[in-house]
Amino acid sequence: MSGFHVLPGAGIEAALTVNPRQYLVGDLARPQELANPTVGATEIGIVDYAEVSLEPPHFHPENGEFIYVLAGRILMWDLDADVVHTLNAGDFLAMAPGHPHAQKSAAGTRLLFVKSPGGNDKTLLELTPEILAWQRDAVV
Repeated sequence: MSGFHVLPGAGIEAALTVNPRQYLVGDLARPQELANPTVGATEIGIVDYAEVSLEPPHFHPENGEFIYVLAGRILMWDLDADVVHTLNAGDFLAMAPGHPHAQKSAAGTRLLFVKSPGGNDKTLLELTPEILAWQRDAVV
């Protein structure tokens, strides 16, 4: 058996039309459109945001999170430092485990994301009036 596993671009694009969040690699509990391999514990995926989208405020107690903006723009609110970072196509973000954040993505955004060591450890935070106002009013 080969140590290589190829996911052709056409298959990735087709899968993204069915579900806009596809994992390219990872030991996943939920079925995916793609036949993704498990190579260690790391998870790598692509997500498309066709419309302005919100990720609820959360943190990952175990996972570091890494985001490369392939297209579009995101606003990432570092809730600890109370700083909003604007990331455009070509920008990269590395986030330590346990770091609370909220995200707003512009329509037409595509992200490559990595979670290490992987696993669904997303811990949701309270939607405070301040976060709700930011989600409503922040322009991406």
